[in-house]
Amino acid sequence: MQHAVAQCDIKNISSFQPGEKIKFKAYYHLLWDTYAADVQFSVSQKMHQEEPVYSFQAIGTTIKKFDWVYKVCDRFQSNVSMNNFNPVWAKRETSEGDYVAVENYSFVSNGRKIYTEVLNSEHPYKRDSLTMNCCAFDVLTLVYYCRTIDYNNYKKNDKITVNLVVDGNIYPIYIRYRKKEVIKNQFDNKKYRCILLSVLCLKGSIFDGGENLKIWVTDDENKVPIKIQAKIQIGTVIGYMSETEGLRNKTTAIIN
Repeated sequence: MQHAVAQCDIKNISSFQPGEKIKFKAYYHLLWDTYAADVQFSVSQKMHQEEPVYSFQAIGTTIKKFDWVYKVCDRFQSNVSMNNFNPVWAKRETSEGDYVAVENYSFVSNGRKIYTEVLNSEHPYKRDSLTMNCCAFDVLTLVYYCRTIDYNNYKKNDKITVNLVVDGNIYPIYIRYRKKEVIKNQFDNKKYRCILLSVLCLKGSIFDGGENLKIWVTDDENKVPIKIQAKIQIGTVIGYMSETEGLRNKTTAIIN
C-alpha cells in the first residue's frame, strides 16, 4: 500500500476550466430517500493581487420542505493560483441547524503560512496565523485538488495525505483510492465508469468523523463527481450529479 503526500505545485490542470458548473440533487436517507437539498459547484477566472486565479464557489441549501428537519445553508469560496494551484484566499459561511460559522483564510508563501479569521457558535471571533513546512488546502480547494490527481499511479487502498485548514486549525487527513467500478447515476439513469475514493472526515456538527465520505468521479479526463455519499450522525446523505455545463473535455466515461 502506497502512502503519498499531496503535491504542493501543480503546473498543468486538464480536468476543469473557467465556466464549468456542476449541479447536484442531494437526498437524505434514513428509512427511505428524501429529496433534501441542491448543491452547485462553479469555476471562474479572476485576478488576485495581479495574479490570475481559479475562483471556486460551492453553494448548498436545503429545500424549503426539508428545512424543518435540518436547515442547511453553506457557501464556500476560494481563489487558487492558475500557475501552480496554490491557494491564496478562502472563505466559508456555514449555517447548519443551530451551528453557524464564518471563516476567512489568506495564504502566503505558497500556502505554507495562513492568516486566519474564525467565528462560530462554539468560539468567539479569533485572528491567528498558522505556519507549516508543507502546503495546506481549504475545504473547497481540496475538492478540486482531488480532480487533478492521476489515479492511474495508485493501487487499491493507497492513501494520499493532505493538510486541511478548517475551524482555524490544520488537520492531516487523507484521500484513499479504492477501486474502479461502473455505477448508475440515479438522476439520469446513465451508467458511468468511475473511480471510487473515500475521504477521512473530521468530527463536526454533522459528521461523526472517520472515513465516512465516498466520492465516485468519472474515469476520464474531467473526473466529474457523479455520486457523493456521506454517513452523518443520523442517516446518510447521497448526492447525484444532475447537470453539467462548460466541461473542459468530452465525457468518455458513459457506458452506452
